[in-house]
Amino acid sequence: MAIRTMTFIDGGWMFHNKRHLLEAFDSPDFDVDYKKIPLLIREHLKKVTGSDIDIIRTNFFGSMPINKPDFNPSRQKAFYKYLREECFFEAEVFDIDYQNDDELKPRDKSLNIAFAASIMGNAALNTFDVAAFIAGDPDYIPLIKRLRMLGKRILLVGLKDSMDTRLQSKIGMFDFPTLYLDENLEYLKLERNDHYRECMACNEAELTNWHGSEFYCSNCRENDNRMALRTCDSCGKVEETTWSENYYYCFDCRESHRKTSTSTAVF
Repeated sequence: MAIRTMTFIDGGWMFHNKRHLLEAFDSPDFDVDYKKIPLLIREHLKKVTGSDIDIIRTNFFGSMPINKPDFNPSRQKAFYKYLREECFFEAEVFDIDYQNDDELKPRDKSLNIAFAASIMGNAALNTFDVAAFIAGDPDYIPLIKRLRMLGKRILLVGLKDSMDTRLQSKIGMFDFPTLYLDENLEYLKLERNDHYRECMACNEAELTNWHGSEFYCSNCRENDNRMALRTCDSCGKVEETTWSENYYYCFDCRESHRKTSTSTAVF
């Protein structure tokens, strides 16, 4: 029987260690092919256990700055869309409110709490045998201890040359040799081969290295004025939208209004 494995990625940790991976690969063009991460974990566990490995699901926990002056969220939104639609990850994204102050550095723990809650919830439902942690925060040590008390095995996926080794130095807490991303950079490299794609807007073909499901040529991207940043008239949240009327309400406020209207409706 295959060993059921679930992967849990701390997106904040991945973001802050991206520079390390770039320096380790020694190329400014390096980027991670996230689709390969579950495959790398499967092969690592298969090698050390001698058993078949079933990757049940890969969970990614990320954040999104809101109300941050001069911040354009389009790139991050495209990244999370890529994780969900092309990598088939379960991606949870949490807003971090900068309150329109570019000097503010919010200390938001939503991501860490959701990370821990998701793992414990899945452990309670017995949906996995092995939890693969892609993280480096030593605050997760109590979580790991409790997972092991439930009989779950833990694989740590980290960086061999990380500046912070407080988590990976606790080798007695893990059930397998640590899998180091910076020792597998050639495998994890996102291949960007040039090829011709047809623009979804004007149907013109253009040479590109973009492999995503959607493609727009450089001319259409440059002249695209459909998306713009708008400030919600109710809560002040800044959001990217195609809405062009003088008034604007963000997604959350619209959803809240719909739920309120439904609950107060008389049938």
